[in-house]
Amino acid sequence: MVDVGRPHGGTYMRLAFKAQSQCRATWETIATIKHPPAVAFVKQANYAAGNQQVNNGTPEPARARENEFYQNFWRLTMANGWTPERRAKQSEAIRRWRPWEQSTGPKSREGKARVSGNAYKGGTRSILREVARLLRQIQSD
Repeated sequence: MVDVGRPHGGTYMRLAFKAQSQCRATWETIATIKHPPAVAFVKQANYAAGNQQVNNGTPEPARARENEFYQNFWRLTMANGWTPERRAKQSEAIRRWRPWEQSTGPKSREGKARVSGNAYKGGTRSILREVARLLRQIQSD
C-alpha cells in the first residue's frame, strides 16, 4: 500500500487510478473496434391521424458562405485598422531596422536557466515516472 501520509502520496494514487481508468477505456475502445456491436437498420413507420410532415432521408448539408476564404473581401482596411499601404510601409521599415540582428538572448547562466523552460507546457510525464517507480517499489516489498 502507498503511504498516503507521504508528501504527494494522494496525488500519485489519483494519477495512478486515472491512468488505470484511461487504460481500461482504451482497451474497451479497441475491443469495440475489433468486435463491433450488431446494428439494426429499421425503417421509420409514421402513423398519424391528420396532417403530419415526414422526413425520411438524410438532411442536406448546410451551405458554406460564399466568401468564407476572403476575410477582407469587401473591406479596404484590416480588422486592426491598417490599410494595405500602411502594412507595406511598416514591413519596409522593419526590414530596414533588422531587429532580429540585435536580439542576442540571455548571456548569464541564470538567464539561460530561466529561458530554458520557456517551451515547458506542464506535462505529467515526470509524475507518472515517479508513480511507476513507487509501484515497482511496493511490488518488490
